[in-house]
Amino acid sequence: MRAGLWKHWQASVLMRYFAILLCTAIAFGLTRWFPLVPVALWLAMLFVRSIAALLRNRKRYPGSTFRNVKRLLVLVPLLATIDAATILGVLGWLVMDNFGLSKSSN
Repeated sequence: MRAGLWKHWQASVLMRYFAILLCTAIAFGLTRWFPLVPVALWLAMLFVRSIAALLRNRKRYPGSTFRNVKRLLVLVPLLATIDAATILGVLGWLVMDNFGLSKSSN
């Protein structure tokens, strides 16, 4: 956030998770299976983003179907970790910088 990448990085990540929360809220009124909705949407989002990354880089890093499945199995948890770090970073920024709790203000 300090680097000015909000529009390019954090906003898109947070919007994806906001969309999942919105779909979960809608599912709350439509089905009794609503607790499964965020999990299914989250896994689908990670899976689709991983496939998009593989497709985007298929010429630079060619591989067999088996190799790409292995790459997919690495990319899904990696993207989940990056998203978690992004969300924690935004929350840390909100608490530390916005509320004046950073060490530089002492």
